[in-house]
Amino acid sequence: MLAFIDTNGNLVQRVPNDADLTHYDLTGLTVVTAESDDVLIPDLQAGRARQRTIIQIARDMAMQDNVTVPDMPTQGQMAEFQLRASTLSGRGGFDFIMGYVARAESALLRNEPYIRQFKLADNSTVAFDAAQWVIIGNYIEIELAARFVRGESLLARINEATTLAEITAITWTLQD
Repeated sequence: MLAFIDTNGNLVQRVPNDADLTHYDLTGLTVVTAESDDVLIPDLQAGRARQRTIIQIARDMAMQDNVTVPDMPTQGQMAEFQLRASTLSGRGGFDFIMGYVARAESALLRNEPYIRQFKLADNSTVAFDAAQWVIIGNYIEIELAARFVRGESLLARINEATTLAEITAITWTLQD
């Protein structure tokens, strides 16, 4: 697909790649190649709206992605493991895990034992005690907050961008 773009970055017309360009008045236009119809965005406002939607969807997906808990003493050894909320479908995802955390904190305050089995992202099962559940809760809280802040930062950059190229260059990542 070829597209004709004016000096303001607005889409003027799309034509097939094999179109005979001698039949078009290209005065003041730039011809660009696009792999699909949705690659070209007609103006900054539409570009911002599209990129905001992409970032918001990516952020929402990241909020349900694995959370890695490094250096957790489990079953007598230090281990890094991942919690996967999606394995808890129908049970509230990370909200379900945070319920374990709340009960663990309560057990610690009452000086009562608390141990719960949990299936990790690799499908292994491990038992965590109350102190470990509190550590897990802290990692989840910190990681999800970082993902949310990253999303908000990207949305702010989209609003500050002044060209379509700047806007479309803003993509989801947890690190710059």
